[in-house]
Amino acid sequence: SKKELIKMGVERKNAMVVPMGITIPDTLINYRKEKHPTIIFVGRLSKAKGIEDAIHMIKIIAKTFPNIVLRVVGRGDDKYTKYLIFLSKKLGVSDRIKFYGYISEKEKFNMLSTSHILISPSMKEGFGLTIAEAGFVGTPSVVYNSSGLSEVVEDRKTGLICKNNTPSDLAKHITILLRNKTLYDKLSSAAKEKSKQYDWNKTADF
Repeated sequence: SKKELIKMGVERKNAMVVPMGITIPDTLINYRKEKHPTIIFVGRLSKAKGIEDAIHMIKIIAKTFPNIVLRVVGRGDDKYTKYLIFLSKKLGVSDRIKFYGYISEKEKFNMLSTSHILISPSMKEGFGLTIAEAGFVGTPSVVYNSSGLSEVVEDRKTGLICKNNTPSDLAKHITILLRNKTLYDKLSSAAKEKSKQYDWNKTADF
């Protein structure tokens, strides 16, 4: 965002990046991961967030993981949400996708905790807040290579960054992570450690 402001004419000295923090529920519980592969998408339901790519991804990856589940957390325009439900039925994956709509922060963290991977197929983000939140409960992320996301995820250290930003590439990287327990455990641990830097006290001290 700072780079874009500078490109638009804002003087570098007038653009400051303040460290972001995450807010953790007081009663947070780290639950065990689901027995079946569980992917979670958290965000506004809009084309720009890549939710359609996520649905297409499930159709591709279900050939390898028949029991895979995609949790979709977030709200959007009613007409567009109905289209997404229609799309999942059209692709034959409606039984693998659960739309939760808006949920509380406590519920969100519990779902992040029990899911295996957070996905963010967004083409553009200012800051990947949900990635830091997922990392806090040991859930690594697979994201598109876009501004904002690539700043929060360290490729093959705290998560995986797609190269081609397509549903098939997203499915490929998820498959890599689900099949490689050593890599998964490594990214899970590193994501949890990295999440500690997103502290509101550091924001206040900046």
